[in-house]
Amino acid sequence: MKNLSKIFSRDILENNKELFRNLIQPDPAFYSAINLNLNKVDYISPSEFIDGKLDADISYIINSYGHRSDEFSKIHKDKHILYSGCSNTTGMAAPYEINWATMLHNKINLGNDFYRLSYCSGGYQKIILNLFKYFNEFGNPDTLFLLLPNTSREILFLNPTDIAKKESKGINFLSAVEMGYLYPWEEQDLEDKHYYITSIENHKRLFVQSYSYLYMLKQYCQSSGIKLIYSTWDKYQSDLLLKMSEFNDMIDIYDNNYYKYIYENKDREDKYLMAARDGDHLGIIDSEYISKLFYDRYMND
Repeated sequence: MKNLSKIFSRDILENNKELFRNLIQPDPAFYSAINLNLNKVDYISPSEFIDGKLDADISYIINSYGHRSDEFSKIHKDKHILYSGCSNTTGMAAPYEINWATMLHNKINLGNDFYRLSYCSGGYQKIILNLFKYFNEFGNPDTLFLLLPNTSREILFLNPTDIAKKESKGINFLSAVEMGYLYPWEEQDLEDKHYYITSIENHKRLFVQSYSYLYMLKQYCQSSGIKLIYSTWDKYQSDLLLKMSEFNDMIDIYDNNYYKYIYENKDREDKYLMAARDGDHLGIIDSEYISKLFYDRYMND
């Protein structure tokens, strides 16, 4: 696995020199991450995405792993379909039915269980590593629907000494480690040029690192007979990915029809029409459109 990850990273850089000019190779954490224990899907605390006061009118169905999903199983009545992503797949701050994954599952209408593996604030590392854990624990799905986040999130591999050094700079890295992610711009200190430059380099590194994870996932799905249907809600990442030969099969959410759909539906009086309760996560219109694109690809492939 370690050697394959190096090859994938090298291939992506070699095939996309113009896009990745001046970008650096992934750091050792990338190679350490794929050697993590693959025996157990990461448990998440529902408190990460449920606000007990503000979400009192929202129904959450949580399984024993903390995911907003039916109970994971090794036995599947029909098609084994898995939905994965970050908080926009969890359906954070929105009712159960107002999410692209639940809408899509209802469109497919197989009458089978609903499996959703999603991590609020999770980056490519967190999501894809746990997909491999899921495959190992519950078997390969027939179809994987994946809605990716931006690339500015990563798992940290820090020892206590490293944490103490960072926290001496006023950065609460321990909480970031516990949550399994970090936004690199939290390292920025405009009065310290070194930290500012480091943060920019982190963004460059995370581009390559994230796309390497995605490339590994694609290769695994192709070799294992998993139908992978994927996209990203991040417009900037979408534009970059679609320029790369490895990912030109990704669904482009932000085509002309997307903006037309918003315009035609903007005056509906549905609650959560444009955004979830918190104003940040996907509302009805985006979820409807994404589920339609995914469904059309699923039916046409």
